[in-house]
Amino acid sequence: MSEQALFDVAAQGGIRLAAVIAGTCAFNPADFVQYRQIIALLKRDRDADIALYGRKMDEVYACVQRLDALRRTMPEDSRPVRKVKAEIVRLIDVIDRARGRVVERSRR
Repeated sequence: MSEQALFDVAAQGGIRLAAVIAGTCAFNPADFVQYRQIIALLKRDRDADIALYGRKMDEVYACVQRLDALRRTMPEDSRPVRKVKAEIVRLIDVIDRARGRVVERSRR
């Protein structure tokens, strides 16, 4: 599987994670089996930017799990829920920069 195909599958998983973050669908770990496998491959890549991308996507997945657990016990506007959402935003920014570097390098 090419790097671009791996990124595309990871992006599709990211879309499902975004729906969970937005609260439009429930979190079900079984929906993310292929996503987790792809992320495991990306984390082991020799390229530092691709490995960073994989690690941060894995951290986003862990944050979404935490967010789901917090939402069951706390209101949406509680501080712990807001902190997890802020962490997800920060991670997504890092992911965007890493992906941009990989795309830029592939164009050369």
